[in-house]
Amino acid sequence: MTTQNMSWRAAVLQVLRKAGEPLHYTEIARRIMDQKLVKTRTATPHASVSAILTRLTGEKGRDRVVAIEGQRGWYAMADVAQKLKAEEGAADDSGMIKVAAFGLFWRRDLVDWSSGSKLIGQQSQDTEGVDFADQDGVYFLHDGREVMYVGKTVTPTAKYGLYNRLKHHHNDPRKTVYWDNFSWFGFKPVSDDGQLGQSPENAKFESVVDLIEAIFIETLLPRLNQNSGEGMNQARDGGMYFQFPAVNP
Repeated sequence: MTTQNMSWRAAVLQVLRKAGEPLHYTEIARRIMDQKLVKTRTATPHASVSAILTRLTGEKGRDRVVAIEGQRGWYAMADVAQKLKAEEGAADDSGMIKVAAFGLFWRRDLVDWSSGSKLIGQQSQDTEGVDFADQDGVYFLHDGREVMYVGKTVTPTAKYGLYNRLKHHHNDPRKTVYWDNFSWFGFKPVSDDGQLGQSPENAKFESVVDLIEAIFIETLLPRLNQNSGEGMNQARDGGMYFQFPAVNP
């Protein structure tokens, strides 16, 4: 195999793109040397690769490389890392569905309900905003700190995303005067570049969201909820029993 005259940067990117999966920086260096991508006599090619990766993780655009969270020394192309994270969804190795992100007592008056469909949140003032408009999960409408309504969104389309469900309540004459802030608990994870992933590809996911919504409605008895929630039917069908009335006179 003839040695190619690529730069270290080009060689690292070629190896990562061809791999299509995360690699440790020492493995990247090994593949570069085995494939003779770079003309070099250095005794420490892994050090050169490590330095290049450090620079690449600070860049943006098509060639962006990210460090794999929780795996020191492992790297992947940004699109590959995002795809892997999205495939993992909000389900852990045991198959459990977990809350991937949440917001507590967000002020209604800080959201633009007149145009677009953005619901921007930040973990801190030093981080970039994330748009949670299409988040899936359970949400609460508050009047002060009292829960007035419990709802859900399980469809990833813009029509039924979190923002549009809240906008519907914002414009609903029956509800609009009864809430001033909201909270939400979502199942779509956030990738390293601030994009929402996918909800768990699990046939039971919608049923889980239904049941969570129903449990909160039955427990909190919000004033604006007229029904007990779709999840109560599956709870009863599954052999769960409840004592009524729920509130002592």
